[in-house]
Amino acid sequence: MDKLTKPPLLGKGRLFKMPVPRIPFLPRKRFFVKRGLQVRLAVGVAVSAMLSFLLVLADYYFSFGRNAGWDLDMLTVFLQAQKLPVIQLIFFVVVLVFVTLKLSHRVAGPLVNLEKSFGRVGEGDLTTRVQLRPRDELKDIRDAFNAMMGQLNSHVAADRARVGEILKILDELISSSLPDAGRVAEFNRATALLRRITADFKL
Repeated sequence: MDKLTKPPLLGKGRLFKMPVPRIPFLPRKRFFVKRGLQVRLAVGVAVSAMLSFLLVLADYYFSFGRNAGWDLDMLTVFLQAQKLPVIQLIFFVVVLVFVTLKLSHRVAGPLVNLEKSFGRVGEGDLTTRVQLRPRDELKDIRDAFNAMMGQLNSHVAADRARVGEILKILDELISSSLPDAGRVAEFNRATALLRRITADFKL
């Protein structure tokens, strides 16, 4: 890699991370940022909690029935005694669903942000950086994305520098009075630079 293509380094060969400007964050206007994902998570957690409760209740019921000799009066007392746990279960599931939705909001928001960022990069905007709120999750993915964009910027900047050098050489060839051997050498140098453009990318 020539001097025009060498990306900035920090420490032992680590790529320099471009600083991401910090901006003040406002609360998200929508609670359901990615509705499908958040609802599926909440429903999954609620169903798991209810199934666990029903399995424990069924095991306790059959154990109680065997001990009571399956006496109808004893079983009636048992069922009446379960009204309070059922009410507690409903309250517990409601609280659990709310907490799940609250936590999923910290994951769904960054996912939507990443989706939009990928779209901007696909349109050619290499200045795109992902910004997350302090309590958001997926910060490691944000850091990886921003580091990737820094590397892409370095490669594209190096290719633009090569193009500028090639244009300079061509202008000199057109306006210079070099002998043929000198013109050939300059032309070969321009050709070598031209071949290095996008050479860092795998297609």
